[in-house]
Amino acid sequence: MLAISMQPLQIGGQNLAWPHNNGFAIDFENQRALRNSLNVPLTGSFALTRASAKYARRGNGTFEQFGTDIAALTDLGLSLEPAATNHCTWSADLEQSVWHKTAVTLTTGIVDPVGGASAIRVTEGAAHASLSRIAIAVTAGSTYTLTRIVRRGNCDWIRLIVGDSAFANAILAWFNLVDFTTGSMINAGAGYGAISRSIKPIGLGYALLSVTFAAPAGSVNVGITTALADGTITRASIGAGAGIGTCYEHWNTQLETGDASSPIISAATPADRAADSLTLPLAPSIGTLALSFDDGTSQTVSLATALPAAFDRTLIRNLAATA
Repeated sequence: MLAISMQPLQIGGQNLAWPHNNGFAIDFENQRALRNSLNVPLTGSFALTRASAKYARRGNGTFEQFGTDIAALTDLGLSLEPAATNHCTWSADLEQSVWHKTAVTLTTGIVDPVGGASAIRVTEGAAHASLSRIAIAVTAGSTYTLTRIVRRGNCDWIRLIVGDSAFANAILAWFNLVDFTTGSMINAGAGYGAISRSIKPIGLGYALLSVTFAAPAGSVNVGITTALADGTITRASIGAGAGIGTCYEHWNTQLETGDASSPIISAATPADRAADSLTLPLAPSIGTLALSFDDGTSQTVSLATALPAAFDRTLIRNLAATA
């Protein structure tokens, strides 16, 4: 038997009303549910399966990890994502030999966006300093997104590079870690098809830096350096010369097909995140389901058929059945 309540939800001492004429609704953001115009427990109003753990972002920008078959529910809503693979091995462990370190030193134990201490400070020591991950296997002709989670150290600009082993044919993209804006993006040489780039600030000063591109061959190489300014390959300077003592902090590097998704931490082999699968046992079997997402957009789907494997966006604030 369902437990029911006639009490409205209160936030900050104020009643939070349900939309009118909704026989079934779930407010994931405020973690409440409605059936037949009565409040019911959130538990039991939906079910979720996922054959792996995953990360989801909280309202303060940090990430929380959720175990297998545990709904990734935070104060932002419910995170629902398709399956994804991080093809970059040892994605957070820069000390591994697969990371080519040219005139850089590493400092471990730096606070990360989950609240732990697994991030690493990368300090440059010369004008040619760089950190590179060589020969990540991909499928030629497919679209990939490279996402690096980094934080400003003592300089403003970061340059990401995606290309061949010598970076002679490559995409170069610049990002400002102070005002969280994208800079230039250029194609050097030939073959690599730059599609887009973005930067998104998250918690504790970190940002998601992403470059989406078409891979021309069966492997790609990724690099990262500081930059003196937008559009220049000269390393940043803090007074001792280009690349002398400049630093940034790194938590994860992710290379996945399609669009960027939540962090996937890999070890010696590419790491998978299983798909989320949502069911609504209390929803009616007719009518439509209106979903509202964290970016202000919405989507409507039919309740007469199974829910789609993926929705238009990956973070659902609320949903409601309508006639």
